[in-house]
Amino acid sequence: MSRIFLSSRRVIAAALEESAWVVHLHDPELLPGVSKLARSGARVIFDAHEDLPRQVLTKPYLWVWQRRILAWILEYYERHVCSKAAAIVAATPAIGEKFGGVHERTVVINNYPLALTVSRQQEERNLSKIVYVGAINEIRGIRQLVTALDILDGEVTLDLCGRLRTKALADELASMSGWRHVRYHGQVSRETAHALMASSGAALLNFLPAPNHLEAQPNKLFEYLAAGVPLVASDFPLWRSILAQGPCGEMMNPLSPPDIARAIKEVLSDKAKNSTLSLNFRLVSKRYLWDQECEKLIDLYETLEPPKIN
Repeated sequence: MSRIFLSSRRVIAAALEESAWVVHLHDPELLPGVSKLARSGARVIFDAHEDLPRQVLTKPYLWVWQRRILAWILEYYERHVCSKAAAIVAATPAIGEKFGGVHERTVVINNYPLALTVSRQQEERNLSKIVYVGAINEIRGIRQLVTALDILDGEVTLDLCGRLRTKALADELASMSGWRHVRYHGQVSRETAHALMASSGAALLNFLPAPNHLEAQPNKLFEYLAAGVPLVASDFPLWRSILAQGPCGEMMNPLSPPDIARAIKEVLSDKAKNSTLSLNFRLVSKRYLWDQECEKLIDLYETLEPPKIN
């Protein structure tokens, strides 16, 4: 809470003190600063990296009716505030389509990885090992994944990297029989994460079909591709269209542990399918790197006119 109410105020105050004429705001808690900074003469860019109202619909600590009301309020507030910005940057085409009706200067700039994160390792992959890197919580399908490991019954070990959301969840997972097939590393460095990806037979992206996930483009998806590791991913239409270009992996129903187990086994048991490293590199290098996206951001900055000095 202190980050939301105190840090955001300090950030906005610092921008005003600097008399910056371009201010690029990234986090939703900085939305109140859009109008204030715009009134000061600054050209404010709001970076919408998620669909905030749809994200609220998945908050487990709110009653369903509370989620709906809050999502409606945020939708109205977001549209009102963002109409006062100089431009909107959208992290995905779906978010860009939403904000296109709010602001005529909406630019889609995808959150793709840096070229330097592309692994050049071609070491032998361990086809009895899979990896997951990222936030670990219920909405990312961790319960279903651990249950799938139990179904596979020792055929596969999961290297799990990231922060568990709560101690209660950590205790629950530790009590599940599938947890014995998990090597939990906690939060790791980027170098360690890439090494684990490079040596694994498959990477997991098991997001549940929440409203904010169906059109999401998580950076981790492209980092997995950059590492050249085949994916086992939730069968969302957008993700299917991306992975079909390789092919780069296997789709599954994230709510079904048996189907997750099937997809993992499919990728690991077929050496030909698992040998998509070069295709993944080619896919990422041509279409899903930050180099091309940053040019769009630079072009947007260059269209902004500095405020007139009286």
